[in-house]
Amino acid sequence: MSDRNDSGDAEVQTEESYYRRTPALVESGPVLSATGRSMGSAAWLSTFDDPSIEGRIYDRVREHPQWAAANTGNPLVDVVEWAKRAAMFIPGTHLVDQAREIHRALLMATMEDTNELAFPGASILAVRRSPTLLHRVKLQAVLLRVFADARLRGGDTSELKKHSADGNLVFGAGNSLTTGVMILDAYLLPLLAALTPHVWAFPVLRINGTLLCSFGRAVSGASQAPSGLLDTLHIPGRSEPVDVVEFVDPSAPEAAVHWWAGALNQLFGVVTDPVTFADKGTAFDVDLAFQTTLTVEQVFRRVGSSQMADGDVFGRRAAMFNAIDALEGLLGYNTSLMLSPDHARKILERLEAIIPAPAAEILLPAARRAVAALEDVAAGFYLHNADGTIPVGPGRPALQPRAAAAKYMYLLRNSTHGFSGGHAHSDDGAALLGAHTGDVHHDVGLLGWLYIVDLLSDPARLRRILSGRARR
Repeated sequence: MSDRNDSGDAEVQTEESYYRRTPALVESGPVLSATGRSMGSAAWLSTFDDPSIEGRIYDRVREHPQWAAANTGNPLVDVVEWAKRAAMFIPGTHLVDQAREIHRALLMATMEDTNELAFPGASILAVRRSPTLLHRVKLQAVLLRVFADARLRGGDTSELKKHSADGNLVFGAGNSLTTGVMILDAYLLPLLAALTPHVWAFPVLRINGTLLCSFGRAVSGASQAPSGLLDTLHIPGRSEPVDVVEFVDPSAPEAAVHWWAGALNQLFGVVTDPVTFADKGTAFDVDLAFQTTLTVEQVFRRVGSSQMADGDVFGRRAAMFNAIDALEGLLGYNTSLMLSPDHARKILERLEAIIPAPAAEILLPAARRAVAALEDVAAGFYLHNADGTIPVGPGRPALQPRAAAAKYMYLLRNSTHGFSGGHAHSDDGAALLGAHTGDVHHDVGLLGWLYIVDLLSDPARLRRILSGRARR
């Protein structure tokens, strides 16, 4: 909604603010139940396609060597690849029928050793992205171009027309850094990888929405055998198996998707609201809004990368530290606090209290593993005093193990720039590095997941933080 004030400036207000209602930017719903019954959201699927965009994408994808169907040797992977290819580009009017075929294939899949049905609880869910979300994100790029282009501000559009005629992006600011908003792949990956190294669903991505095909249970997501020559090279990975999460409530997949989509809806409602970024004079700080949009997408992509790096200890940890650094400005906690076992435990307990139990079956296991791994860092101090405290040098008070663990984790975070500078070069830092074996559990790399769920759980806090920054 917009209007003009007495000075002629545009006054802007989001639709949800004007009508005092919840944003309608992202929503989810069931398509097919475990029994095969069509649910209310099945009608959405006819709107998921956009031939004007998907046609061009399909032409490029078909030319890619990996598009040719291949037998991977893993029957389940073959089913998933078939499902994604079959549903990726068909007209939206046929997507419900294709969803039924995918669902039927999952229900008919059997266990290789017992011949029992593998996925009797399989279901199909949908997440829909409103066109309004794209418009609100693109508005930032449009305004950046307008503010930077004096000729355009003066009404001269000749340069824009020339760029467009040449096939160039006219409003291209951050175009490749915000692609996740288009099909929500960046924002759904962390949810789908929430039980890493196990998988509970796979996506079929379309332009205006995504099908989430749930197995109804967690299944192994990693192959024990190399799938390519790169996999034959050694890199430190997970050293022990992870217990498979068994869903107590059959509605866990639907509940988790419902919570996640609702939280994304609120998140985007804050980040794409110009009022969030109004400065002291109530002018829209488009630079801050744009930078925040880039940061949010980067956080989701980094967390997804950390979850996917189950076979790479150091890659996962680096992605986690990167995500936590970026989350600092969105959560209002400094990085050293986020690496504190006591703080992480406090955040986990808050999430356990507010997330509904069925959704928590998917959303919280990795968060619990991350907190347990962080608390275990203290066990790596092989040099300690008789009372268990950690010495940090003559004349300085020894540290309690959990406090020392937090400082040690911060040293590891800073080591992305090398171990010889900054905090590591201080007396305390040098002492802690020398007192610890360096053995840190692989699951500590999932801390980014804990804090991204924390971010999604409190949109009001995010609005306060961002609005406060704009008004400084």
